[in-house]
Amino acid sequence: MDKSLIKIPLKKSISELLTILAGIVPLFGTGFLLFFDDKYQGNYLANIVGIISILFWGGGAIYVLYYHFKKQNGLEISSEGIFNNSIKNFKSEIVPWGKIKDINISKKSKINRIIIQLENEEEYISSFSKKRIQKVLRKNQEEYGSPIIIDSDRLDLNMVSLLEILKNGKKKNLK
Repeated sequence: MDKSLIKIPLKKSISELLTILAGIVPLFGTGFLLFFDDKYQGNYLANIVGIISILFWGGGAIYVLYYHFKKQNGLEISSEGIFNNSIKNFKSEIVPWGKIKDINISKKSKINRIIIQLENEEEYISSFSKKRIQKVLRKNQEEYGSPIIIDSDRLDLNMVSLLEILKNGKKKNLK
């Protein structure tokens, strides 16, 4: 990437809610371990439920906190193209401006999505070696008409502003 890079971060509100939830549930598990054992001598079910909730939800809290404080950009826009990193566990690659045919907003469901139409979508899909990723991209292509979808609720930017940035970037870099 180059110096004319625009970085759009991921929203943090979802991870904040999950962090609160993942912090409360282990407290209940600790309560099961500390207080129910006195009332119900020998009741191993309360102990098992307490241990499972502490391990599962406590581990989940650590995972969510790690991703909450990790500085990760959801979308990077440069003079070379677009790098979509808004999907967890999905390593995207840069999509050059020359391969982008059109950029639109889809209002198929409650969530607005930016649809990036490509010149050769099948070539883009087959560039990924993992069959699982190809399957997801083909499902996006069937449902939205393009394998590249950017969800508005994942990025910390207004959808209209993002669409304007993308269209301006395409115009400026295809001169």
